[in-house]
Amino acid sequence: MWLSRNKALIIALIVVGAALGLRSFSRDSIPQVFEGKNKPVLGTPGSEHSHMSMMVVMGGTPINFYQDKYVEKSDYAHFHADDVGGYFIHKHTKGVTLAFFFSTLGWKVASACLTIDTGDQYCSDGTNNLSVYINRKPYPGDLDFYELTDGDKILIDYGTTTPVELMLEANGIPDIPDDLAQRG
Repeated sequence: MWLSRNKALIIALIVVGAALGLRSFSRDSIPQVFEGKNKPVLGTPGSEHSHMSMMVVMGGTPINFYQDKYVEKSDYAHFHADDVGGYFIHKHTKGVTLAFFFSTLGWKVASACLTIDTGDQYCSDGTNNLSVYINRKPYPGDLDFYELTDGDKILIDYGTTTPVELMLEANGIPDIPDDLAQRG
């Protein structure tokens, strides 16, 4: 009986901890929602140098952006050839939005649909959902208005992913390495 009571207590603590973690994970959206205002103005290459990390997961499988077709595609923002894993975006221009960045890769992203460079389209349909998280918070706005910000961690997921799985994916996005943050 003592062992059963301890097991029940441990299970209850795990459930409460998971619920509190999920609540803090999805409570508020991030503050940088610009809908209804002007879009950020695209600057000239060299007007900024910052880094962010991103992971796109389709049906449980991360997209590998460490491929020639995605590397060094724009002077505004891009993946570098030496970034194994293809997680790190190098932004060289003020005003680069998430939607603009994807357009440099031949992709189009909207609040409920993602069209990739092959022309395949992935839209929320009641079974599968397109989820966008920025810095572990759901982003409910128009991605044409979200300017990439130094240190951002971006997750885009399409599939039947649960909130707990989304949290685990978001936790799996790597931090910007110190040596990368210091590179010009």
